[in-house]
Amino acid sequence: MDTDPGCWLPDGWQQREIVELVSIESRFRFRRISDTIYEIRPPDDETSKDIPHLSRLLPSNRAWLWSWNPFGAPLRRWSEHHDLS
Repeated sequence: MDTDPGCWLPDGWQQREIVELVSIESRFRFRRISDTIYEIRPPDDETSKDIPHLSRLLPSNRAWLWSWNPFGAPLRRWSEHHDLS
């Protein structure tokens, strides 16, 4: 799975998936493949000890991220146009 926050939009249809992904971190093991790519492994795989820190994908932990706008409008901080409450 790719843990790059830019691949997981914090609103829309991916929001529910992000919460589910964060919840699996305690139930599985992970093996780091590249900077942001982790292989999900069975919980009994003692050779996979990498920690992907999936909680950083949660919208509440991403207020510092800049919004990506494919239409060329100026970028704004994500927190400037999303309600964090």
